[in-house]
Amino acid sequence: ATKSQLLFVDSNTTDTVVLGSNGDDFNIRVDNGNINFQTNSGATATTRMLVNSSGNVGIGTTSPTSKLDVAGGDIELDDVAAGIIMRSPDGTKYRITVANGGTLTVTAV
Repeated sequence: ATKSQLLFVDSNTTDTVVLGSNGDDFNIRVDNGNINFQTNSGATATTRMLVNSSGNVGIGTTSPTSKLDVAGGDIELDDVAAGIIMRSPDGTKYRITVANGGTLTVTAV
């Protein structure tokens, strides 16, 4: 039979929310001001994403040094109308997009 659970644990060092079924757990753990999103639980818990007390988000790292720090993987955008928006020192925003064939286009937004 399928066993589902929602578990809240409170102690002096950590707060934990465990969402899982048949040992296939997903944890949200608060520890020392960091929010850890983990797979598995207990000794096999692995942090997949973390928001630290400074508001930095780490994916694949538990020590993010930027607002978004992605380690060990790619960042993929799959909408041709979307792109990466960057702000120049004078405050102008620019969107970088890619066309078929890999041509990059930069436009002010």
